[in-house]
Amino acid sequence: MHSWLTRCSIGLTTIAVTGASLLIPAPAQAAGTDIVVSRPATSAAPAATAEATTTAPVSREVEVEQTPVRTAPQEGDDAASKRTAVDPFRMAGVTWDAGSGATDVSVRVQVRTNGTWSDWQALSIEDSNEGGRPGTAPLWTEAAADGIAVEVKAGSGTPTGIKVTTIDPGKPEVVTPVSPAVFNTSEGEPDEGMTEEIAADGTPKVVPMPSIITRAQWKAGAGTSCSAPVTRPKALGVTIHHTAGSNTYTKAESAGLVRSYQTYHVKGRGWCDIGYSFLVDRFGQIFEGRKGGITKQVRGAHSGVEAVNQYATGISMMGHFDYVQPSAALKTAVVKLVGWRVKFFGAKAKGTFSAGGKTYQVIHGHRDVKSTACPGKYGYAWLGAVGGLRDRVGAYVSKATSAAGAPSAAPAPKPVTLSPPTGVKVTASTTSASITWNKVKGASGYRVMASPTGSSAGAKYVNVTSNRATISGLHARRTYAFRVSVYQPSTKKRVSAYTSKPFATARTKAFVAPTGVRVTVRTKTGLRFLWNRSAGAPGYKVQVTELGKKPRNRYYVASVHGITVRKLKKDTQYRVRVSVAYPTTKERVSAYSRAPHVVGRTLKATPKAVAPKPAPKPAPKPASAKNVVTPSAGKVTFKGHGYGHGIGMSQYGAEGGARAGQKYDAILRKYYPGTKLSSKSASIRVQISADTTNSVSVKPRSGLKFRTLSNGAVITLPSSVSKRKVATWSIDLAKSDKKKNSLSYQSGSSWYTYSTFAGDAQFEGPPTISLVMPSGSTRAYRGALRSTRPTATSRDTVNVLSLEDYLRGVVAREMPASWSMEALKAQSVAARTFGARYLGSSKHYDICDTVSCQVYGGYADETQRTNDAINGTKGKILTYQGAPALTQFSSSSGGHTNQGSTPYLKPVSDPWDGWSGNKNHAWTQTVTTAAIQRKYAVGTLKSISITKRNGLGDQGGRVVSMTLKGSKGSRTITGVDARWAFGLKSDWFGF
Repeated sequence: MHSWLTRCSIGLTTIAVTGASLLIPAPAQAAGTDIVVSRPATSAAPAATAEATTTAPVSREVEVEQTPVRTAPQEGDDAASKRTAVDPFRMAGVTWDAGSGATDVSVRVQVRTNGTWSDWQALSIEDSNEGGRPGTAPLWTEAAADGIAVEVKAGSGTPTGIKVTTIDPGKPEVVTPVSPAVFNTSEGEPDEGMTEEIAADGTPKVVPMPSIITRAQWKAGAGTSCSAPVTRPKALGVTIHHTAGSNTYTKAESAGLVRSYQTYHVKGRGWCDIGYSFLVDRFGQIFEGRKGGITKQVRGAHSGVEAVNQYATGISMMGHFDYVQPSAALKTAVVKLVGWRVKFFGAKAKGTFSAGGKTYQVIHGHRDVKSTACPGKYGYAWLGAVGGLRDRVGAYVSKATSAAGAPSAAPAPKPVTLSPPTGVKVTASTTSASITWNKVKGASGYRVMASPTGSSAGAKYVNVTSNRATISGLHARRTYAFRVSVYQPSTKKRVSAYTSKPFATARTKAFVAPTGVRVTVRTKTGLRFLWNRSAGAPGYKVQVTELGKKPRNRYYVASVHGITVRKLKKDTQYRVRVSVAYPTTKERVSAYSRAPHVVGRTLKATPKAVAPKPAPKPAPKPASAKNVVTPSAGKVTFKGHGYGHGIGMSQYGAEGGARAGQKYDAILRKYYPGTKLSSKSASIRVQISADTTNSVSVKPRSGLKFRTLSNGAVITLPSSVSKRKVATWSIDLAKSDKKKNSLSYQSGSSWYTYSTFAGDAQFEGPPTISLVMPSGSTRAYRGALRSTRPTATSRDTVNVLSLEDYLRGVVAREMPASWSMEALKAQSVAARTFGARYLGSSKHYDICDTVSCQVYGGYADETQRTNDAINGTKGKILTYQGAPALTQFSSSSGGHTNQGSTPYLKPVSDPWDGWSGNKNHAWTQTVTTAAIQRKYAVGTLKSISITKRNGLGDQGGRVVSMTLKGSKGSRTITGVDARWAFGLKSDWFGF
């Protein structure tokens, strides 16, 4: 996809461009200077041209959605939307209310293409003197996208009314332009000294109007009424732009690109029409821009200076010419268009004109008017080069006495209209709804809207070809109106009105209250709670109540099915209740978990080392299980073993071995046979994924230092600067030059630049450094906090520290600190080895801090016992053939480990896993047949048969394949498929 970071801004008041400086307009030449005067009569009156095929403001070919984005309540906070499914689109932009008072606004977006979410991409901000809504330059995707997330921030104030506009330009098609009359294009032989390109342009007596794709042909909308002055007597000059967009679009996509520009300018920015007078693509096609402007000087919105907008024709070359040269076809088309334009209005190709108190060359670039990179370094160089645009236009019109008029209007096609559907019926679940309606004769498709307001505000859409549809992604416990229209898939436009009032309505259901709430970790001042994941839940709201004479409630929001609560009182009981909720709004959409409620007690003091425990009692043997089951009362009961993939070390098995008197090295030999203990010391780079901003912001403290990595220079950061007390230090992208970075500090509510530098840099010095997270909270880390640049326009936060210090933030997250010391030591070696395996990555970090790699929480998650275990195995890792081993581990093996991908990840019998404290060794779980039928479309489920196992352990081991038999057929799946589809603890089960 393409992010227009240095786009040629339409109507831009100010623009920051890398490496650009303010270019002074060229001084007036001795001859050819023009000023604002009435246009003289032309030799032939031009004919009127067709404006559009519709009276709607934007093209009926496009589909446009505007999705509100939540505004944070505090000044300076950000606004954000969750990842949201929308109708397919190729262009997107973000706008907000004018007059909101927000300054230094920055916007980032993510889009989903082919099921994959992109990285965050920054959009440049476009100012305008056209009025309307402030907003960004739009983003054009290289392929259709169907999901978007938005983040908006402001240096001060709060943007209000934030909306993201997504646009589907319609079906790609090659448009044949209107062909004007043929004129004699040359007069005698070419002059001596002409270049081949200039000679090829010809020297006509009457400059012909080039072939132009009219608004009717590219299916423009009518726009809205533009404020006065709409036109001027004549065009005094031409401003050359580039769109700074894609350089790889196809010829069939060009018309859609132009439609998208117009749609975003009208619907997103609130302008009266597209800002340019003409657009020229890389194939040499010329598109009519703002309506009425082919043979008139219509005021545009392209230069950022009102006088230039009024008296200069805005022509935009479609592409990004900072990166590539304009094509030969594009150059020739621009020469013919500019030549016809200047001759039509009596201007001189190499003359000058005055407007707004300044003098400009007749043919000039946007950067001659405003401080901008537009029209790109290659585009701008071509304007004044020998044999460039000015030379070619001057030669082209040198023998002409007049210019030809406009083409005849193309007749507008008559729209096909059908009656709207009737009989709309709806059945709703928690976050989706099924809709049916009566078929409409002659309809080839339908478009369905689900809206909480009955209008397009907040609506979701789906297009189908039958008279039934399902809309997903709805908000739970909310009433929606459902409306249906007839839709033409081939043209991507509606051919009927939506169903009218009274609308069919339905209320989505609440989620079922979460179950399985439990306490998993206890410390002196904290408790960790887990609960069963609720399918489809957007997040959770957790109520924690301090029990005592005066119970006190605390509330937390979690996006996953677990939470660690800190800053609690020692030796105190806390009750927990959990509900399904939306994290951004904290709105509950289920009841709280039912009684009896879980109660956890914080510890009295730091646990001391425990004496060796007697051999653990074995867990009760599970009831025998079968390989075939027939559903009973709409349910299937699974009986299984273990939790997780079962490869490598079982964490419960390690604890069982330690309770049986085994040392950590014996535990590791059992689970990783063939490996040996070795030593390793190194530093490691950890990506801090929760810091999603481009900034690395930390709190000041004694000894805090700043290091630039390019030259190794180190400075100690002061607590105050110029008598301003520092509240926060931050490394950011430099605003003035995006190739550089800045060290800034916050004092009060204002930010000040301390220095600028090139390359990566980091904060270091104190034993711990407090990182400011996007939410405003802080989290402490050992070592250094580095700001590194993965791309040219973004920065990432990386914690650089010793491998031993890294372990301190890992082991406490992976295993309960109250477990036996030898089990904690085994976990320490496994985790250290896992980290060592990733050292020396070619990326800007070695390892991430999530479950995708190994969970790491920094200094805040350390405990004394896990630190003791780390110190007791200092530097120890497992190696195989001299390299760090792949030390995979899971919660519980169930009594036999699974086959892994390496020679030392062998399946072994694991009786240690079966001690009485392991509730995951053997388990029973009930799943409804409805849940199974939803996942696999076999009709009414008749039976489930296990057809193959891996032969390792009780019941014949883990399930390799199984068959679901139903009224509509059968489906064979793997045990791993069943585990994830039905929410089972492992793929080792029977019935």
